[in-house]
Amino acid sequence: MKNVRIGGALGFWGDRRDAILDILNGGPLDYVMMDYLSEVTLSILQKQRLKNPQMGYAHDFVSTIKPALKLIVEKRVKLITNAGGLNPAACAQALMAMAKAEGFGQLKIGVVQGDDLFSLIEKKGADKFDFFHMETGASQNLIPGKILSANAYLGAFPIARALSMGADIVITGRVNDAALALGPLIYEFGWNENDLDLLASGTIAGHLLECGGQATGGNFNGGWQSVPDLAHLGFPIAEVSEDGSFVMTIHPGFGGLVTPAVLKEQLLYEVGDPSKYLVADVTCDLTDLEMEDLGLNRVLIKSVRGGPAPIQYKVSVCYEGGYKVSGGLIYTWPNCVAKARAGGELFLGRLKKLGLKFKDHRFSILGYDGVHGLMSRKVEDPDEVYMRLSFLVDDLPTAEKIARELTTHVLCGIPSACSLDGGRATPQKQILHWPSLIPKSMIESKISVIDSATWEGVTLEASTMTTATVGAAITEPTITEPATNEPVLGKPAPTRRAVI
Repeated sequence: MKNVRIGGALGFWGDRRDAILDILNGGPLDYVMMDYLSEVTLSILQKQRLKNPQMGYAHDFVSTIKPALKLIVEKRVKLITNAGGLNPAACAQALMAMAKAEGFGQLKIGVVQGDDLFSLIEKKGADKFDFFHMETGASQNLIPGKILSANAYLGAFPIARALSMGADIVITGRVNDAALALGPLIYEFGWNENDLDLLASGTIAGHLLECGGQATGGNFNGGWQSVPDLAHLGFPIAEVSEDGSFVMTIHPGFGGLVTPAVLKEQLLYEVGDPSKYLVADVTCDLTDLEMEDLGLNRVLIKSVRGGPAPIQYKVSVCYEGGYKVSGGLIYTWPNCVAKARAGGELFLGRLKKLGLKFKDHRFSILGYDGVHGLMSRKVEDPDEVYMRLSFLVDDLPTAEKIARELTTHVLCGIPSACSLDGGRATPQKQILHWPSLIPKSMIESKISVIDSATWEGVTLEASTMTTATVGAAITEPTITEPATNEPVLGKPAPTRRAVI
């Protein structure tokens, strides 16, 4: 039976840059995926694109790939990544320029576009859209700032299409994270939109790969002391069979741990309802999923079930907010918690005296209850705590004045206060996230493949493919009456402290 080996070499923008070299040098692979994007990442990229229209992608992606490019070519490993962010065309052109300079101009780079909804909004008219908040149902009209970007989470079929067009490397914008692995599996095995169990299995393989080292013992809360050699952590590999079953493993000789306990922590990450884990291409049912520990860092996973795909894409909208200023002070024993609380009250009193108004604020006493809140096991008088103060304001001058006030409390405030941050807090312009949905019938995916002869100045919209739609088409985005295969998101249940 045919197997496809896919490695996960990056779990977020900022992850280990040497992992791509380790996973390529460590043993055989067919594909490697690198997952750069989160909602926070999109906000960061939008800030960069506002300053420079040629940016908006993970700018260090090209330099990360440069030392690995020879291995990718020699080993004929195909690379799939969403490093394109908000500007996959510019990312592809930067990568091709580097590849050509390094003597690898024969590479073909696939580019998946269509997730950026701004051009669609301009084409169809803003009155055709109301991006209801996916969780609250609030209308787009309630967004308190200017909308800066809107991106749909595309699926895996456009990636498979790019591979079928000869791409050696595929760069996408916003797709659901697991699609980076599912796309190659669709291409290799010829799966179609009706192979629901297979699509669900491939999605879960991608889901276990997407956070990199978190699937091999990194960030393991169920026995982190037992994870060997985190300094040389091996990144995850999925060996996927044509029937959808797969083995999660790492290359021999690397640190880390692959067991059912480790994988279950990653499996539960962001799935919501385990019987209805929704991605663009399928609804995944994990309730019958089986894991078998084969030993030697090998775990067999099977019996994932699939249901019809949602009829809508998830959308990430970024909009302009005010200014955030955050800083903090350390208070030491004795009575450090009382000192921190008094320091917070004093700070509010000072802002009132200075006439500085703010929209919102939060004080957190780290080392006491700053993380777990009411669930904290409070030690009433620890040796030290860190008092973090955050304020949201409308304008930069006010934010700067609040930042200046914080430093005065070292000499003019509650005793033992000292700064940990090494300087005055820097106000930050907020770009905020608004999750929504859009009918698939309104989205077209654009797939192009460029090479060294065609890469300069192209629009990267030479080939167009409309992604398959499962279910009846609807004409207006809605969250108030979701499709039967969409979860209804209500108020969260009560929280209790427990060990997974």
